[in-house]
Amino acid sequence: MARGRKRAPGSQGRRSAGYSRNCETFSKKQEVINFLKENDMPSTLDKYYSHLNASKR
Repeated sequence: MARGRKRAPGSQGRRSAGYSRNCETFSKKQEVINFLKENDMPSTLDKYYSHLNASKR
């Protein structure tokens, strides 16, 4: 006797997640913090996060 629920026809099993998050490494965070100690916030944002638009900053 089969146990459990039958698979749906054509199903390949569990789908992979359709999302992923990018996270900064500890060394990158530390580099940003150390740069910020020596410089001001606008120059830090320009150097490390220049790809962000003004509303995200």
